[in-house]
Amino acid sequence: MKQMLYVCVCCMALLTGATSGEVLFGDTYNRPDSTDADASSAGMGGTLAPLVYQESYEGSGAATSIQIASSQLNVAYGPGMANMYLGHNFIDTAILSAGGFSVSVDVVQISSAATDLANRFAGFGVGMTEAEAAAAKDITDHPTTLRGGGSAAGVCDFFVDLTMDNSVRVWSRGTLLNTVNVGAVSGTLKAVFSCSDFNAGSAVTVMVYFNGTQCDTQSITWSDANANYIGLSGRASNVVVFDNLSIETSSVQSARITVAQTDGKTMAREGGAADQVLVSLSSSPLAYPVTMAVVDALDPDQVTVNPAQLVFTADNWQAAQAITITAIDDNDMERAVHDTTLAFAVSADAESPYAGSIIPELPVQIAENDCGAWGFNPADFNLDCQVNLEDFFYFAQEWIECSLPDPECQDFRL
Repeated sequence: MKQMLYVCVCCMALLTGATSGEVLFGDTYNRPDSTDADASSAGMGGTLAPLVYQESYEGSGAATSIQIASSQLNVAYGPGMANMYLGHNFIDTAILSAGGFSVSVDVVQISSAATDLANRFAGFGVGMTEAEAAAAKDITDHPTTLRGGGSAAGVCDFFVDLTMDNSVRVWSRGTLLNTVNVGAVSGTLKAVFSCSDFNAGSAVTVMVYFNGTQCDTQSITWSDANANYIGLSGRASNVVVFDNLSIETSSVQSARITVAQTDGKTMAREGGAADQVLVSLSSSPLAYPVTMAVVDALDPDQVTVNPAQLVFTADNWQAAQAITITAIDDNDMERAVHDTTLAFAVSADAESPYAGSIIPELPVQIAENDCGAWGFNPADFNLDCQVNLEDFFYFAQEWIECSLPDPECQDFRL
């Protein structure tokens, strides 16, 4: 069985891929029905549990606008919208030690008879001061809200929502950064934040996922020092239903392109066996295809490659792509084993996490099938320009077949 040896790793400036770590706070909402979201701490877990939900805005003017019902969190129950936030500033040492954190929540339902579907939503935001979170109200008739939009300014450094027009939208301080059609109005929203500190102006890379598939990457900055309150917001004319909130530490990994060799090396024989390498990406290239051209770096070429170009997209990136390397059978005077290198040229949009990728050249060994001008050694029975045990095998076979000389055999007794 052949082994795959990773020989080439390329790390990018933008970050993709993340490993979940410690659960800081989670809530399944599996507790008795109540108009007080944290009347019971049943269903809460994580190192910071239990936490208190601060219900900063109930759009209907009634306590039922935010409630626990059927072991789920209902918000914007009735007319209007609702905002709430957790009474904890998520700037914990555990987050900085891990290099980031993630927030995820299930959007079970957005129910509305309204026609402005892009403004009927369910989502969460991070990077607020407590005062901002407490003051955030309605999208249309108040100065601020969590997301932004309408006449209200957004107070979250980053907000992501799922809307009734089948889209995931990402925002920063009320500015719409991107809209991604996901073809659904329910599913799991997740954002992974890579950060080294919580200083005002520090850069943060955010990766957005819907139902486990990465759909966007953004770069933001913290607006305030040491301010990372996290809130939930929903707007509907009937109800928004959340479930399974989770806030975890997260280790974010660099995007990488990997070239894997069979048996730890790449070797092809002139006039004989070819070899393969497998090229793979560590994460989705999102909306930006990654193209790789592959050529023999020597002139004249010593090998051919097929295909000479690979293209990775958001649809096919999860499968490694094979390149077949075949030695060119020439008549040049060359060593029994000589070599060349494969050169890779990577092209990607400037917004791609793989932009600027450089893959080191890959060594390829070539086994000669003739011996150039000097001919074959008389003991080279299989004519591979090497004298070894394989030749002894052929010698023994000839001896058995030609132990008595005849005009068509070589007499090995001489």
